[in-house]
Amino acid sequence: MGKRIIYNNSLNAELMKKIRILAARLGKRHNDLLEEAIKDMLNKYKTGISFEGTPAQNIHFAKGLIKSYHYNKNEYRYSSASERKAAVM
Repeated sequence: MGKRIIYNNSLNAELMKKIRILAARLGKRHNDLLEEAIKDMLNKYKTGISFEGTPAQNIHFAKGLIKSYHYNKNEYRYSSASERKAAVM
C-alpha cells in the first residue's frame, strides 16, 4: 500500500451511514471501503495520470497544475453569475 495522506471531504450523511453499517458487517474500516470504491471507479473509467519526466519534472508539473486549478476556481468563484454561465457554454 502506498503512502497515506489525510483528505477531508463532505459526503452525503445517509450514504456514509450505509458505508459505516456495511463496514461493521464486514469487519472492515469504512475508509477501506471508500478506497475500494474509488479504485473500482478508477478501473471502470480507466482514468489516471501517467508522468513521463524525471521525478523533479513531474513534481514541477503537478505543482503548476494544482496552482492553475486553484487560480481558475477562485476566478470562477468571484465572477458574476452571467460570467459563470458564459464560461460553461
